[in-house]
Order: sequence, then C-alpha cells, then structure tokens
Amino acid sequence: MSGPRYEPPTAPSARRAIYFDGSGLYFSETLLAAIAREFAELSVFCTRDSDYRHHPEIQLVLVAPDRMTEFGTVVTELMSVIPSARLVFCYEHEDQARAMFAEHRTRIVEQDISLMPTNVRLDTWMSYIRLFLQGQTLIATSLIGAVEDCGRATRSRSSSPALQKLTAREAEILALAAQGEQNKLIASQLKISEHTVKLHMHRVIRKLGVRNRTEAAHFLMRSAS
Repeated sequence: MSGPRYEPPTAPSARRAIYFDGSGLYFSETLLAAIAREFAELSVFCTRDSDYRHHPEIQLVLVAPDRMTEFGTVVTELMSVIPSARLVFCYEHEDQARAMFAEHRTRIVEQDISLMPTNVRLDTWMSYIRLFLQGQTLIATSLIGAVEDCGRATRSRSSSPALQKLTAREAEILALAAQGEQNKLIASQLKISEHTVKLHMHRVIRKLGVRNRTEAAHFLMRSAS
C-alpha cells in the first residue's frame, strides 16, 4: 500500500506557506505529503514546484543540507525577498553543523536562524515544524562550541540584566548546559544531585523568561556574542 501522495500547489496561494529550499534528495514527496497533511491550513511547496518569490506569505523556510556551504548567500537572498520568514538550516552530520555554527555564529544568533537535524523520526519532524511556526528557535546545545565565551558571559553576568538575576550556581549550570552537558553529567561534575540540577535549571528558565533549556542556551549565546 502506497503512502500519501504529495500534491504541490497549482498556483501561488494567499495562505501562509512552508517552503522547502532544496532537492528531493533531502525533502522526499513522502515527507512533504505527510507535512502537508499535518499542517493542512498551510501551503507546502518546494524548489522543484515553484519559485518562492511568487509566494509572499511564506512563514517558514527549511533549507536542505547541501546548501549549508552557501549559508551567507542563501540567507541574504531569502531575507531580501521574505524578511519575515523564519529560516531553518537542516543538517545530516553534527560536525558539519557545528562548523557552520562556529563560522556564522553571530548572524545565526542575531537573525534567530535554527539548525535542525534531518535524521529524526517523522513525529519529531512535525514537532520541530510546530515549534518553528510558534516562533521558537532550535539550536542543539551540542552544537555550541564557544565554551569559553559562554562561561565568561555567565561568570561576569554584566551584559544582560536577566543574567544578573542568576546566582553563581545557576550561572555555572547554565554554562555547562550550553556546552551540551546533560543533567547527570552536570550533577557529577558539581557534586550535587541530578534533582538539584533540574531545580536550578527550572529557576534559570524562569528568570531568563524563556520556555526551555534550548532557549536558555540561545539566550546565553546572544549575551556572549
């Protein structure tokens, strides 16, 4: 039994849209069909269907991994035409994404660009897209390589009023979390219980006014830039 068939829009639509920038090598018809069915209120189309310049209502753009080497050009081109769209660069290999983040960190942080792994389950794809449509940003903490900058930002806590609200222990835990350390490892390193780490992280999230651990790390990156 075949899966759902992807039917690209026959003409530009006034509805909000999700645009997949890249080849079918990364964005298959099966994937696009599933996303179109899950987000039926939106138009879903890709490079092979239509020029994005004809769709002014694009809300979200997902860029294929093979365009990561053109990061600067792609961002400039897309933002000049659809400046209000959220950009997501998809990646297959974490090393590749980490290198791109290190090279373009300031622009990624300032323009709220997300980095998303493609080798995830379909339900995770849906969760990520829902998160992006809600205006959230995703950057895995394991991609954050600027450990010294993050640690310095939390130790000084002088660049942001919100960071100044953190206690020394909360700042320490945030810096470790931003380096990609999991709660169990943080607890072991600081010689405290994992439950205590969770409590501190909960307070960090509340004080920074963010929604989750990833957003807390993203907040720290902004302050460290």
